[in-house]
Amino acid sequence: MSIGIPPLYRDFQIAVASVLTTIVGIQSLFKAAKNYAVVDKDGNKIISWDSCLKFEYSNDSTISDAPQESGAFIAYNKVASPFIISTTGTKSKAEDRAAFLDLCDEKLSGLELYDFITPEKIYKNVNLIAINYQRSADSGYSLISVNFVFKEVVLNDETRKQAVAHPSGAGKLGTGQVVAK
Repeated sequence: MSIGIPPLYRDFQIAVASVLTTIVGIQSLFKAAKNYAVVDKDGNKIISWDSCLKFEYSNDSTISDAPQESGAFIAYNKVASPFIISTTGTKSKAEDRAAFLDLCDEKLSGLELYDFITPEKIYKNVNLIAINYQRSADSGYSLISVNFVFKEVVLNDETRKQAVAHPSGAGKLGTGQVVAK
């Protein structure tokens, strides 16, 4: 106990500080939820939800094995798989829910590539591969929670061409149908 400060006043300060900390934490949670977005190549939001409840990122690599003599295996290469993002967004306004679900179905059938923006990182070249939504009594029937699954589309911009000193040294290119002689 400090001299000159009654214990009741100190307990009140601790209570006020914990309430303010909780309020600031909740506000930052809602503010961070608005920082998650799916945008097209021009920066326009393609899916706009009221709040983002969940964000999950997964990525893995596998090591290829080849069989050898006597039943042994050799590991010789590591192959990276495309990453997958799973996120849950909500829509609560009755007049927006039908249009929101129609937009989700439209984006699911599309082939466009998007960028998924988070506060920490931008995940480029993703496509929507799955959606599911649910309504339940414990979260309120007026609230739709939609789970989105995005998968990275790996683009290969490099074409493999052989650099040669003379055109006669270049390998043959397949230019069409091969006819037997």
